[in-house]
Amino acid sequence: AEEAFKVIYNPMHDLLKVSNARGVNMAEIYNINGTLLKRMNVNNQESIDITLQDLPEGLFMIKLNTKSGPVQVDKFLKM
Repeated sequence: AEEAFKVIYNPMHDLLKVSNARGVNMAEIYNINGTLLKRMNVNNQESIDITLQDLPEGLFMIKLNTKSGPVQVDKFLKM
């Protein structure tokens, strides 16, 4: 069985990290109201680092997409 993507959040460094990201071609960050704030084309990298310094404090969602569509949505809190 294939291991799931892992989203790791480090509020000290304003960094969202996605490990085991093979197969992901796009990562999107949304606010809690569903407004798209950031989109990154990542093209099948082993891990993805997303800088969050430009976002205010609050609750957000990350959506990971593959060529076949969305595969995972996670919530995270920026402090």
